[in-house]
Amino acid sequence: MRPWRAYKSLEWFLFTGFAMAGFVALVAIMVLALKIPGQRMFIGLVSTPTVTPSLAPSPLDTTGWQIYRNLKYNVEFQYPNEYILKQVSDGYILIRPPDATEYDWLLSIQIEPPVGFATVNPSFSEAADAVKLFCAADGPGGSKYCDDILLKTPFKNRYNIDGYEMYLNEIQEVGGEIIEKRRRGPVFVLNISPNVPQRMFTIEFTETEKQTPLNEMILRKILDTVKISQ
Repeated sequence: MRPWRAYKSLEWFLFTGFAMAGFVALVAIMVLALKIPGQRMFIGLVSTPTVTPSLAPSPLDTTGWQIYRNLKYNVEFQYPNEYILKQVSDGYILIRPPDATEYDWLLSIQIEPPVGFATVNPSFSEAADAVKLFCAADGPGGSKYCDDILLKTPFKNRYNIDGYEMYLNEIQEVGGEIIEKRRRGPVFVLNISPNVPQRMFTIEFTETEKQTPLNEMILRKILDTVKISQ
């Protein structure tokens, strides 16, 4: 055999040998991995888990804020020390600044499920959609209701409680005719009872016009302090 042919044969032999050795090693690693308890092998792209963002931070300091506790629903939150809080019922609360008139409430909080919500064991997402029922109101001058959810963004507060920031389509009717459509929100909803999803903490402005930068910071800070009582 000529020298160059011997060299080529040796080169091919080494290449083939290394390739086979690499294949055998790969198979051995796969078998070993499958035998390790709790381990799984995945072939393909690794998906990135969805991370729910935290509630947008508010620069307000809650030092000295009052603490409200609801013993019936085992939930509590903080609110500015000088603000006025009124518990209308077990699950309905109003808050206003000290310089506002007696009935000029700033924030409305609902802990009870809305009237007419009868779904059995819904998911939190389904239960949150029921905030549309809070819009319903009838009076001598007409009626209003919400027929759709325009935007629904998930978040978590500082105590890792799941929530949604929502905007609704509100309709006002007079004599059966639609006279106005407007966007209602933000409406914030927290799931304060993981085992009973329809128990929600809902907070929003009593009027859209009250949504100033300072008032929104206060609302968000109150929302961030909501936690389930032990």
